[in-house]
Order: sequence, then C-alpha cells, then structure tokens
Amino acid sequence: MSKKCEGESADTFLGRMEAQCSHIRRYRREVMRREGRRLSYDEAALEWIERYAEDFARDQPAPGPTQE
Repeated sequence: MSKKCEGESADTFLGRMEAQCSHIRRYRREVMRREGRRLSYDEAALEWIERYAEDFARDQPAPGPTQE
C-alpha cells in the first residue's frame, strides 16, 4: 500500500489507509458480482494495488501543513 509521505500527519496517513481498505473491500464485492470470483481480502488487495494504487495516490489531496 502507500508509504507515509514526508510532512504527512499520522491522521492523514491513517485516513488514506482506511480509504484504500474501503476501496479494496468494494473491489472484492464487485469482482464477485461481475465475475463470480471469490477473492480473499489479501487476494483482492494484491489485485487492487496492482491495478489502482498509483491512480489512488495521484487522486488523493496533498497533505496540508503540519503543526508541530
């Protein structure tokens, strides 16, 4: 999955990870519905990451300034 970017808060990073997990769960359901393939969560994660992680990272808003 994604690496934490320099300057990104822990909350922002956690939010991105939760969003990815949500996309992976949705992908797993869609594969079952459309293709009849039963994927484990790990299998779905591997496929989703290979297909969509780069676009997901690009579509996420840039982290704002951090407060120290």
